Amino acid sequence: STVFLPSRQAPQEVVEVGLILPLTGPAASIGELFKSSMEWKAEQLRAEGLLIQLHIEDTASDPKRAVTGFQKLFAVDGVRLFYTTTSAAAVALLPSAEKEEVLLSAGASHPALTKGTRHILRHSNVVPRDAALMRDFARLHQAKRVGFIFQQDDWGVTMREHVANLLAQDGVVLLAEAIPVGATDVRSPLTKIIGERPDILVLGALGPTAGILAKQAREQGYQGLLYSSVGFVLTPDAQKIAGGAAKGMWYQTYPRNTVFE
Repeated sequence: STVFLPSRQAPQEVVEVGLILPLTGPAASIGELFKSSMEWKAEQLRAEGLLIQLHIEDTASDPKRAVTGFQKLFAVDGVRLFYTTTSAAAVALLPSAEKEEVLLSAGASHPALTKGTRHILRHSNVVPRDAALMRDFARLHQAKRVGFIFQQDDWGVTMREHVANLLAQDGVVLLAEAIPVGATDVRSPLTKIIGERPDILVLGALGPTAGILAKQAREQGYQGLLYSSVGFVLTPDAQKIAGGAAKGMWYQTYPRNTVFE
């Protein structure tokens, strides 16, 4: 006969997961969403017997602080699985992930993030798709001159390059001005663009700046078409900040995956 003995399981290892998120600064609303969802999922998995310990670092929407947070989580907390969001943070963290040979998962739209690396997983709309939507809007309204004011980070610079290339193929003039991330006064760059009489003014920013851009564009006397990137719908208070200036503005959005959230 055969006797079956109970197996002796080794003590379960704790899975250390590092969350490097913008919990303050312009992208805080996104960071808080991911923080709460990760905490919910970790609690669910613990109830199923999988031991997960979350370690959280705030980037304050600053890529340099993302790198500092990574170094602390890796060296002090022993983390080997990381999650971050925003393209600026993901681009800044990728060299560290490759050097230390750890896994970095990112909610980021920068198109070059996954090229030539085995250390990053990416999920998000990609910049080329969003740039094509802007181009299609310009075609729909037969625009000849498009103004584009964008935040000066990896997302903004890459978006500007793609939009410029697509519009050039249609013979459309692009009038572009960069602004700092988190800018609260954008009147000067807006004045430059508006002075060139664009048919459409595209607003590319995240956080309160997304609403400020629309508000100050109208205050500067621009009466043409306003078009915003997804930063407007990703910012909870953008419509409140913009006030009446948001009326009639076009903006990019996408179906929200409530199951994922």
